[in-house]
Amino acid sequence: MPYDVIVDIKESNSDLYEHTVMVTLLSVLVSRKLKLDEKRKYNIAVGCLLHDIGLRFIVTRYKNRDFSNADPAELFEYKKHTILGYSALDEESWIAPISMNMVLSHHENMAGTGFPMKQKNKELECRIIQTCDAFDSLISGMECKRICVQEAINQIKENDGGRYDNKIIKCLLSSIAKYPVGTTVKTNAEEEGVVVSQTVDPENPIIMIFGNENNGKLMLYNRLNLMLDKNISILQVI
Repeated sequence: MPYDVIVDIKESNSDLYEHTVMVTLLSVLVSRKLKLDEKRKYNIAVGCLLHDIGLRFIVTRYKNRDFSNADPAELFEYKKHTILGYSALDEESWIAPISMNMVLSHHENMAGTGFPMKQKNKELECRIIQTCDAFDSLISGMECKRICVQEAINQIKENDGGRYDNKIIKCLLSSIAKYPVGTTVKTNAEEEGVVVSQTVDPENPIIMIFGNENNGKLMLYNRLNLMLDKNISILQVI
């Protein structure tokens, strides 16, 4: 897989399996961009695949909900999943300590405002999963309210409170298509089109422009590579 691969994803009502796979994919892509060795990449993949195992042990609802105003008892129940997941793997000697720490601390952050211990993780592996998990949770509605890809990108990029490593944010967002295939857009030339494929630039895909034929039917008539055509840019998503 090339280092400049662009992941073309949309917000969706993903289940835990899909969320786990996507967090693993994004984390491995980031680790490749950071040129980590094979052992570290393997340990990152293991930690990602197991990171939410603790959710199977809690009873509170965690899909597409806002926990900021949750009942304290429900919030406590939800936050237990990191410790429960870590405890469930405690006797598995094949799992590297760093992978175990990823399971325990994937909801911690660099600002020390996460859970379960408000710990400012120094381990690069933990900082990678914290960023990638936060991003995919936003677009999948896993443990938070689901939002669109563009909003998720902006929220991670803003890095409110310095929660995430800026170097990891840059690596992550350089791998995410800002406008997924199928997105209808309006350009600065006041034309409407649809994204048909990606380039190596996540903000400049290939689009097909709509045009009206004589019979009034909307047709596609012009293919534009926005990475090459610098005079055309996407103004908004329709």
